[in-house]
Amino acid sequence: MDKYNNLALRNIGKIDFTRIKNEYIEQSIDFKAYKKQKLEHLDQDLSTKIKIYLDLKYIIKIRDSILKKNSSINKRIFFRLKELVNDGKVICPFSENVLDEILKQSNLKTRNRTAQILDILSKNISLKSLQYILINEFKNILMFCNGQELEKVNYWDYPISVIGDIDFKISNNIIEKDLVKILFYEGLITTTIQELVLFYKNIKCTIISSIAEKCFRSISYDANGLSMDKIINNQLHDYFISMGKEFEISPEILLKKIENCNTKDIERIAPCTYVFCSLHSEMIKDSSKKYKKNDYYDIIHCCLAIPTCDYFFTEDGFMHRVKNVLKMDKKFNVKIESKPENIIKLLDKI
Repeated sequence: MDKYNNLALRNIGKIDFTRIKNEYIEQSIDFKAYKKQKLEHLDQDLSTKIKIYLDLKYIIKIRDSILKKNSSINKRIFFRLKELVNDGKVICPFSENVLDEILKQSNLKTRNRTAQILDILSKNISLKSLQYILINEFKNILMFCNGQELEKVNYWDYPISVIGDIDFKISNNIIEKDLVKILFYEGLITTTIQELVLFYKNIKCTIISSIAEKCFRSISYDANGLSMDKIINNQLHDYFISMGKEFEISPEILLKKIENCNTKDIERIAPCTYVFCSLHSEMIKDSSKKYKKNDYYDIIHCCLAIPTCDYFFTEDGFMHRVKNVLKMDKKFNVKIESKPENIIKLLDKI
């Protein structure tokens, strides 16, 4: 974490040292426990808020309508969202996928303008990276199959979490090592999205782009004559076998473990995994369409938004897939919309 120290140090002045030191002394809490407690409080706070996920295309439409100073409906959407956020009713979370798409923009000014919109609407709230979520959902599937109690998967965090898990190496000659770690952590989690985008100013994309290429090369088997449910089931099995290899579990052992775990169980225990595999299944089923690498970003937006948020605003093509074809809105009780005039009507009802 050494290279991220400047992100923490620039925000140290915002920290209430007295409060943190008193909490640390009173609770005799170490850094790991403090971070866990912080995320639990965040989760509790978010439980009372309506969560609206905007894919980057909508953020860009909002940004452009503001920059052009016109009276478009996208500007109305922004100001209604801003009002709801400031009233404490709504948050529009950030995500690693959004960051990756921002970094594809070559113009640093438009990058920053996009980040400004996100800072206003997200209130410094982010979803965890999809990789983190999928790994932890997979662990819970294994625990379910072994008859063990499931662990809580934390879906929510701060924007800085998109760089990875936060930990620190502190010199052994510092007495209160955990207190120093906590102070640096507090500095990091106040990092704004604008600061994060500026930090990556010389980078054009993150790891998601390379994952996208591998993912699209892997979608190639024959699905003729198979129902959508059967394709989803096959995709889930293939996915679990692939994940099992990462944990050094043989396909035979893994399939034996999950044989009593049905699709409904997976949908409940590993919702992001279920959406991920369902969307890949839809792509396999509809062989008439040619999919682009950029479609992978839309898949990730869907995987993150549909199981965790109350509203998901996306483009027409993916709204059709997840709402009309896969019926994800009904499965996960989420309102999915693409047309601005329908979005403003939904927002006015909140």
